[in-house]
Formats: sequence, structure tokens, C-alpha cells
Amino acid sequence: EEYFINWKTSIYKLASLENTYMKLSGFGMFEPKWTESSIKPFIETAITAFGTKRCMFASNYPVDKLYKSLDDIFDIYLSIVQNYS
Repeated sequence: EEYFINWKTSIYKLASLENTYMKLSGFGMFEPKWTESSIKPFIETAITAFGTKRCMFASNYPVDKLYKSLDDIFDIYLSIVQNYS
């Protein structure tokens, strides 16, 4: 919880710089057994802070394949953002 609060504060500071963008990837590097529900707060915070036009999704392959398949990663990303325009 404390990590997330510190991360969120830093993300909003970074997002205040109009020339910065957020790459969303590599979740297995800090949580090897990540799930949709465990990364959703991070993704939603990033989108709230940066907006949809300044966030991008990616994989961190080949490292990510230690945790999930590429299809699983992008299916989870799509599920989290399905209600965004």
C-alpha cells in the first residue's frame, strides 16, 4: 500500500510535464504472479494522470514470457481499458 501511494504521487508529478508519456509494461518484474486485479490500479492511475493519448501499452519481452504469454498480457490490458474511448 505504501509503495503504491508513493508511486502514485510520483506519477502525478511526472504527468505534470507535458512532454512525458507513460509506457505500461513489465508488471512481472515487480510482481511475478500479477493478475488483472493487481495491475488495474496502476493502469487506471497512469491513464488518469497522463490521459489516454499519453499512455501506451507494451510487453517487456522476452522477460515477460517468464510470467505470462503475450496473448494473456494483451488480453488483460484490453480487458482493463475496455470502457475507455
